Amino acid sequence: ARWAYGRALVLDNTFVTHMAALLAVELVQDVAALGQDAHGQWIENAQYQRHTVAPSRRLGFVWDIKPSGHSNSYSAQAWLAAMQTELPVATPAVHATLIESRAAASATTTDLPERFATPRALAQWLQQRFGEGARSEPMARLQTIDAPLASRSLWLAAPESLASVRAQPALRLVRDLGVDMALVTWHRAGTTSLPISALVNQARMSGVWTLPVTGAMDPFTLAQALARLITLPRRIVVAPSQRDIGAALAAYLRIPLFDRVLAVDQRTLTCAYTSYVADHALPASAVLVAADTYKESLLAEPRAMELAVTSLPPVQLPETLAFWQAQAAHKDGLATASLVLDIGLGIGDASRYQKLVPPLRDALQTLSGGMVALGATRKITQELKLLPVDQQIGQTGIGVAPELLFALGLSGAPQHMSWIDPKTIVIAINRDASAPIFTWHKLNPGPRVIACVGDLGVWLPELTHLLSGGGGAQSG
Repeated sequence: ARWAYGRALVLDNTFVTHMAALLAVELVQDVAALGQDAHGQWIENAQYQRHTVAPSRRLGFVWDIKPSGHSNSYSAQAWLAAMQTELPVATPAVHATLIESRAAASATTTDLPERFATPRALAQWLQQRFGEGARSEPMARLQTIDAPLASRSLWLAAPESLASVRAQPALRLVRDLGVDMALVTWHRAGTTSLPISALVNQARMSGVWTLPVTGAMDPFTLAQALARLITLPRRIVVAPSQRDIGAALAAYLRIPLFDRVLAVDQRTLTCAYTSYVADHALPASAVLVAADTYKESLLAEPRAMELAVTSLPPVQLPETLAFWQAQAAHKDGLATASLVLDIGLGIGDASRYQKLVPPLRDALQTLSGGMVALGATRKITQELKLLPVDQQIGQTGIGVAPELLFALGLSGAPQHMSWIDPKTIVIAINRDASAPIFTWHKLNPGPRVIACVGDLGVWLPELTHLLSGGGGAQSG
C-alpha cells in the first residue's frame, strides 16, 4: 500500500490500534497540529505539548476527523486493500474570462420564517413543505432506445434524485442554457427500475442516458468512467450534492469548473464567491455546479409522459477507499437521513421521551413518506441512556446533513451545532427564549434555525395531533 511505506499515516481512531499493528507504526494520539522548524518536524498535542520527530521513525497520527457513518463494520485489512488502488491524477483547467465582479448582497432567507408562534403554524408549514401535494410528481414512462449522446448540454444527476425534480436547481440551470440537453445518470448493473419524474421532459430534452456500474460508485472513479463517454464540447450541469463528481469530471476533461452558479444565459454566467459575485463569459465547455439559491422559476409541464432511455456500455469500477466507506455507512441511518429528530436534555426522562417522541416520529414519517431518524446529544446517550451511543450527534458522535432537523430541548452548544450541516433547516423547540440555539445562525454560517418558544410537553402532542389529521392543520 502506498501509505504503508511512508513515515507518517493518518488513521481513523475507531480501529487505529489494529491498523497500527498491521503497519508496525508507533501511535501518536491527540494530535492538534503538525509543523516544521529548524529542528525538524514537530507534533503538538491537545495539551499544547510539542515534540520533535526523528525522520526515521514510523508514526501513525490519530486526528480528529468528523465521521459520517460507522467505521467499525469493516476491517483494517479492507482499508489496506482499498489503499493499494492507484489514485488517478488529473489537472484542473483555468476559469474563463471574468467580465465583472461586485460585492455580494447580504444573504437572505425570505423563504423561511424566523419563528412559529404556535404548533398549528408549524404544522401548516410542514404540510406545505413535506406533505403529499408537495412531493408528488407524475412518473415518466420510459422507452428503451439506442441513440448517440450528442446534446450540447448535459445534466449529470444521481439516480436517487430523479423521482422528484421540481425543486432541483440543476434542472432549471440546464434548461436556462437554451440549447438541446440530455440527462446522464448511472445505476447499479442489474437494477430493473429507475423512477424518473415526467417533469424531466422539458423543452429541448433529448432523453436519458444511463451508465450501468459494477463495483465502487465513489465520485472520482465514476467521474473517470463518465469522462470517457463525453467527447464533444459540452456544458455539464451538476447539483450541489454532486460537486465532487463535477470537480473530478472537470479535471479529467480539462475544462473549467464554475461553482455556486446563481444565474446563466446563453453568453454569461454569474457565480457566488465568499464575499462577492462575478459574471463570467460562458465557455463552450465547462462544468457548472448549480447553487442552492439558483434563481427561482417554474418548470414547464412535461412535453410528454414518455421519455427515451439509452443504456450506455457497462463499466467495472475498482473498489477504492471511498467505496469501503460507503459500504460501511448505514444506508438508512442517521448520517444519511433527510429528516432527524434531535433529542436534548429538555426532553426530561425516559417516560416523557416515550410519551412525546415516538408518536411525533410516526406522524412525520407518514407525512413525508420517508424515514425519520433519531439522534441526540451526549447527555441523552451517555448519561440518561435514552438512545444508543451510535445515535449521538456532535463532536463525540457523528455529523449529520438532513434537510430538516427538529431540535427538541437543545440548548445549542457549539460542539453539537457545529456538526449539523450549514444547509440544514433546524426547527428548535425550547421553553427558554434566551437559549443560544435561537441565535445560532445569526452568529455562525449555519444551520438556519427557526425558533419555537414553548414547552415540549405542550408543543409535541399538539403538533403530533395536527400532523396526524386532527384539528385541520392545513385549513389554518
